[in-house]
Amino acid sequence: MRKTLFGLFLLLLTQVNYAQNPATTFTIPNRIIQLPCGTSCTPISVQVPHIKQTSSYVVTTPAYVPFAYATTTGNVVSSIYIDDTWSQAISLPFSFCFYNNSFSSLLMGSNSALTFDISRAGFGSGYSISSTTGAIPNTTYAPNMIFGPYHDIDPGLSSANKKIEWRIEGTAPKRRFIASYNDIPYFGSSCTSQRATHQMVLYEGTGIVEVYIQDKPICTGWNSGLAILGMQDGTRTQAVAPAGKNATQWGSTGMNECYRFIPNGSTPRFKSAKLLVNGTQVATADTSSGSTAGVLNLNFQNVCPTADSTAYVVQVTYGDCNNPVNDINFTDTVFVKKVGPSAAVAKTDPNCAPNGSITVTAQGGTAPYQYSINGGTTWQSSNTFTGLGGGTYNVIVKDVNNCSSGPQPITLALSNTLVQTIAKTDANCTTTGTITITASGGGNPPYEYSINGGTTWQSSNTFTGLAGGNYNVVTRNPVTTCSATTAVTITFTNNLTLNPISGTSICFGNSFTPTVTTNGTAFSWTPTSGVSNPSIANPVFAPATTTAYTLEARLGTCSTRQTMNITIFPGATANAGADAIIIAGDVYPMQGSGSAGTYLWTPSTALTNPAILNPSANPVTTTTYTLRVTTNQGCIATDDMTLTVVPYCIKPMNAFTPNGDGVNDRWLITNGNCLTKAKVQVYNRYGAKVFEDLNYKNTWDGTYNGKVLPDGTYYYVISFQLINSKVETRTGNLTILR
Repeated sequence: MRKTLFGLFLLLLTQVNYAQNPATTFTIPNRIIQLPCGTSCTPISVQVPHIKQTSSYVVTTPAYVPFAYATTTGNVVSSIYIDDTWSQAISLPFSFCFYNNSFSSLLMGSNSALTFDISRAGFGSGYSISSTTGAIPNTTYAPNMIFGPYHDIDPGLSSANKKIEWRIEGTAPKRRFIASYNDIPYFGSSCTSQRATHQMVLYEGTGIVEVYIQDKPICTGWNSGLAILGMQDGTRTQAVAPAGKNATQWGSTGMNECYRFIPNGSTPRFKSAKLLVNGTQVATADTSSGSTAGVLNLNFQNVCPTADSTAYVVQVTYGDCNNPVNDINFTDTVFVKKVGPSAAVAKTDPNCAPNGSITVTAQGGTAPYQYSINGGTTWQSSNTFTGLGGGTYNVIVKDVNNCSSGPQPITLALSNTLVQTIAKTDANCTTTGTITITASGGGNPPYEYSINGGTTWQSSNTFTGLAGGNYNVVTRNPVTTCSATTAVTITFTNNLTLNPISGTSICFGNSFTPTVTTNGTAFSWTPTSGVSNPSIANPVFAPATTTAYTLEARLGTCSTRQTMNITIFPGATANAGADAIIIAGDVYPMQGSGSAGTYLWTPSTALTNPAILNPSANPVTTTTYTLRVTTNQGCIATDDMTLTVVPYCIKPMNAFTPNGDGVNDRWLITNGNCLTKAKVQVYNRYGAKVFEDLNYKNTWDGTYNGKVLPDGTYYYVISFQLINSKVETRTGNLTILR
């Protein structure tokens, strides 16, 4: 199995020595080799950890760059917030090599120690250190133990920032187990105000152990201030500790020290080192320089980049500490950059006229030089550029080997600059725009002003009566020639409003007044036919035919149009018929007529069907009927007729007494005025006519030719015409009694 791990290397790059960063093992900051332009190749010397089997260790003291001592994401080990105890077992996400054994779990102790002997979980961790018998290796302490540093602290005491935590950082196969003790009080009444802060770090794959110490003051009130920094194996017969740190009195506040324990067994795990560009090997390192104190010296000879900047990947292969057959690849990157001459630039800023200058002094490289201020587009042999205006110039110098400096932006700032401030008023339908210019700088006034880019000028700073549009505003000082130009837009706003006008449909002969909402001040309707006043917004419309009317509304210089349609429906017609007279009890057929549509007679009294044109009527009293005709388009017409009811007046007397007593002296045949004419004939019992009147008026007194007719029974025939022109005949017997 092949593993890849991002590694830290100490690169000795030509003349620059880059130091290791213990806080991020296997990384290098500022990995840059500067190769002078014209030099083809360079050696690269690399120092990497000389990792061996874990049967023994060597201690180094790299730079103090710790991990965070307290985080919000770490796993708090509150179970050891008491004095002298081991935690419960903590599982590791990776197998860790320690004294030729692999472990996947460990314990944290309240006195700042780790042990891989998880059988001690929850038991006492001890505290006593003897100056004569307490040094490691020592069976007094746990097997497979890391002392980081081991001293008499008491996490059970209160502290504002107290925290014991563990966490995993990084990704496989370069993870780190970090055990941190932050702001932990010391044991003993005389030392509780003192605080200790330190951490232990285990690195996956390499077996490296690091101990960082920020604060470890000496507390002589317990164990005489003795402490142990180091590691011992499972048999407790082999140990390693930095000089002066094994059961001695040492430490201080603000120590800020780092101790690295690098596996240093008899069998090296180093296999090879390669230099890669884009995944292709370009060189193999030799190890002729040997190793010192856990550091292996590697050399890559004659590294010859072809590009101006080349990224070289250093790949170092080690055997896995758990299985030496497997490979672990550590990689880091070195940048080789070809370096040409550089440019020192002096400048003179221009005033209003283009009179600025740039002077370039070449440094490094090989003379003679060429100079450019436009990024290399054009070159000149002189190092001075004059007649320059304000702006940014990209300065480059190149030497005889065609090596050049990078573009250096140089900005020339205008001095004595004329500044103009523009105030404007936009235009609308009733007002024109204005531009007012306020100028300063560029020399003493007076100024001249233009709004057409300098075609024409005026001394006044105000321009009025402007239409909407774009104006190129220029202010100049005619003496100093300083000027300023600003593009100004006068916005024209059409503020004339005319809401949509709704047309309508009306019946012929009707009128319509629209609702027109507008801020216009002048109006014109076309066409004018059927319009009461075409010069107002809301006239009355009464067209004879369907018409589209257009309104033009105006506000100042603005106008707009709206069109509305008035649809004319044919008008309704209604004819109720002529007035008529009927005799009481007769039925009269109404003589209504009119447009197609719906019909309604009112009142409906004595009508057979008030919803048809020709119902039958038999009112008992004189009635005026109204016919309402509604067309299918809703047009309405009405008409009236009066039906006069006359009582039936033909009531001939069957007897009368013409004796001159003033009672029933005349034969009456009518009672009322329902007749227009009556022909009366009277016959005696023998059939002889004894009376005749072609227009009888109730005047017969029972005589014939001046002679009184005898009493008796007579026969009458009455032919009569009623007031409604109906002709009838009535016959019967008549008795004369005196």
